[in-house]
Order: sequence, then structure tokens, then C-alpha cells
Amino acid sequence: MSVARNWLERGHYGRLLGGQLVSPGLEAWPTVTASVYLSFRAFGIGVVQARMVGVAFTLASMTLLYYLALHLFNRAIALGVLVVITLMPAYAGLFPIYLGRQVLGEMPALFFLLSGYVCFLFATRHSVLALTGAIIFWSLGISTKLQAVPFWACSMLLPMAVLAIRRDWKSSTFYAAALVGSFAAAYLLSIMWGTLLRSKTGLSAPITGLYEVTAAVGSVPSRMFALIVTVLFGIPTLLGLIYNSWRLLNDKDPFREHADTVRFSLLVLAASWFAWFVIFSVGWIRYIFPATFVGSVFVAAMIYDLTEHYDVSYTFRQSMAIIRGSGFNKKAIGALLVVLIIITSLPRTARALYKAYIVDADTSVQQTAEFLNTQTQPGALIESYDSELLFLLNRPYHYPPDQLHIELIRRTFLYEDNGTINYDPLAANPDYLVVGPHSKQWRLYDRVLNSGAFRLLRSYARYQIYERIR
Repeated sequence: MSVARNWLERGHYGRLLGGQLVSPGLEAWPTVTASVYLSFRAFGIGVVQARMVGVAFTLASMTLLYYLALHLFNRAIALGVLVVITLMPAYAGLFPIYLGRQVLGEMPALFFLLSGYVCFLFATRHSVLALTGAIIFWSLGISTKLQAVPFWACSMLLPMAVLAIRRDWKSSTFYAAALVGSFAAAYLLSIMWGTLLRSKTGLSAPITGLYEVTAAVGSVPSRMFALIVTVLFGIPTLLGLIYNSWRLLNDKDPFREHADTVRFSLLVLAASWFAWFVIFSVGWIRYIFPATFVGSVFVAAMIYDLTEHYDVSYTFRQSMAIIRGSGFNKKAIGALLVVLIIITSLPRTARALYKAYIVDADTSVQQTAEFLNTQTQPGALIESYDSELLFLLNRPYHYPPDQLHIELIRRTFLYEDNGTINYDPLAANPDYLVVGPHSKQWRLYDRVLNSGAFRLLRSYARYQIYERIR
């Protein structure tokens, strides 16, 4: 959002530091930033205008997921998908609209990836046009969110290998062409954007160690946290993936039509993403969202099968039979499993959304920005590590270098306390220090606050404004 604002106001694709233009760092891919930029250009600069972009991508992704479920299964399961993703996340951060409005890369990436699968559905009937569309969308998807690359690649490679073993060379060739074409297009996009960026803003500062602390993490705390998140919020997705994999393995002819291989491809995408979260990720809840979002198709399909096509009376009878001990069979176990999923998910989802939208709702960041923009000198320098505040400021601001974020992750989430974080907030000579939710989480400013260099000036719920003592 800050980069989009600077792009519109100053013609600079990058952030500001101390009021000066700086090269790009941890910004989102241009597909995300450009969408926000266009919204700002059309409707003005603001939080609502930025969130409109994320919500639009979210609604479009939900529509694409419905469309895929409709063509890969049936209309009842497609409607079930919408129920699963809106009423059963059990956590606000896994609720599509709530996550989508945060202007992150997940929803745009999912939109492009799902658009690619929709195009690929028609690859056998309109081969050139459909395949070209799939390649374009998939290249944008894996560029928007690099995290998706290995899982999308698996969703191409496994069906391609299965089709090759079955000697279905035509269908296998479609997958091979899509895989190679998408990677080639993504590479060209990165080269083009890098060249344009260097000509406009200069080279971005290299950041080392990011993948080691987010994508390939072997620390015990992260593995335990990922396991806890899976147990609390990922069980329906896990069961849906296992159930549909079991059905696939027991199908004597699972790839009768092209749609069957696309369904398998989508299953591999969700399953590999889910497996990575459990085994290798840092364990942040947001990282499991794409797997639960795409996996909702298979959760809905599982519920549809185990309840005899959403038959409430059948499900109730079977569940009561096993509870009373009068019937213990696969159908009864399946029906009871669905009941348990629903009664453990719906109330928690309602409670989480009520807490997020009602209890925790506040305007403290806007109040903080308003105070700083009106009650401080125009040239006053403000230090903060809460980027949502920086977007709202009309004053020069300072923040730590991006590389420090790696060390903060190691200390906070991997529990690798290898010494004091090497950052001095006083080096930039700030006039004010703002400590918000992120700064508190990272404990970045604890030492300087304990030193007595600042005094508390104003407090707004989750944000505290400190004034420099000179």
C-alpha cells in the first residue's frame, strides 16, 4: 500500500525512509501493488480503496473455486464449497474475506492459479487458446506468490507422470507444455520487471536467510506450532484430502476424462501445500490458508458423500445409531465424523468472526496517525516497525532494515536467541517512537524504552506514542 501510494504521488516504485526514496525490498509482486495503484488512481488513496482490491480478488477466487467444483464434481458440491469456506474456517485469519481485505499476496495468487486451472479444463477442446490462457494465468500466479511454485509444479508433474505411464501422450503433452510454458513466461516476467525496476529505482538490497526461516524450517518449536495449528484448524481439510485420495486409489479407472486429471491436479496442489505447512513451514497460520481454501473443494465432496448427498435425516439417524451402540459401520462412522466437524467448526467460526469484527475492532491506528499528522512538526521524524501506520503518515518516518526481520523471526518464532538484536533506534535521531502490535510482538524497542530515552506521550488502544527526551 505504501509503495502504491509513492508510485502514484512520486512516480517511485519503492518505499520512503526518512522522507527519502529508497530501493525496493520486501514489497509485494507488481501484480498486487499495481492493482492497489489502479484503485488509488481511480478512487483516491486510502485504506478502503486498497482493501477493495483484496476483496475483489477474494470474491473472484471464490467464484472460480465454485466453477471448478461445479465442473469437477456437481452443483451440490460447488454450493457446499461456499459453505465450507465461509462457515467452517474456525479462525478469522482463515476466513477468505477477512484475509483478503488485508492486501496480501495470497488472494491475487490464488485468483491467477485458479484461473489457470479453469482455462486448463478446456485444453482438450480449445487446445491452443485454453492452453495459452492457462500459461498466462499460471505464470502470473507463481510470480505473484513464489511460495506457490513447488506445489503448483507438483500439481503439473504428478498428473503428467501418471498420464505418461498410461501412455496417454496427448494429455501428458498438455501438462508438459503448460509446465514449461508457465515457467518460461514467469521467468520472462521477472526479467522484464527487474530491468524496468533497475532503470527507475535502482537495485533492491539483497535479503539473505528468508527461506531458511519461513520455507524450510526444521526447528522443534515451529514443528510443534504447525502441528497445533493443524489440529485446531486443519482437520477438516486433512480429512477431505485423505478421503478423496483414498477414493482415487480405489477407483479402477480414475482418469477417464480430462476433468479427472484436472481434479487430481487440484488435489495434489492442496495436499502438497498442506504437507509443506506441517513439515517445513515456520508455522504461521496464514501459510495454511491456500491449502484450506483449495482443499475446501474436497471437504465439500467428502461431506456430500458421507451424508448421502446432504441428507440431514440420514446423517442424524446414522450418528445416533453409533452413539447408542446399535450400529457401528463405515456409513455410521462417516456420518458421525461429519457431525463432529460441523459442531466443532461452526461455533468457533462464529466466535472468531465476532471477536475480529466486533470485539477487536478499533480505529486506534487511524487515531495514532491523525495525532502525528496534526500535533507534531511537519519535519518530525517518527520511528516505528508497524507498516500499517507508515502508510497513513504524512510525516517522515524511519524503520529498521529488512535484513533485521530475519533475525527477529529467528528470535521470536524459532527461539534462536544468539545474542542481542543489532539495531539502535536512536541512530536515526527520531523525534517520536510508535510501538504498535508488530513492534510489541518482535520486542524490538524494549531496550531503548527501558533506557529512558523516550517518555509516553499518548496511547490509543494498540498503539503507544513516545516522545524523545532531549
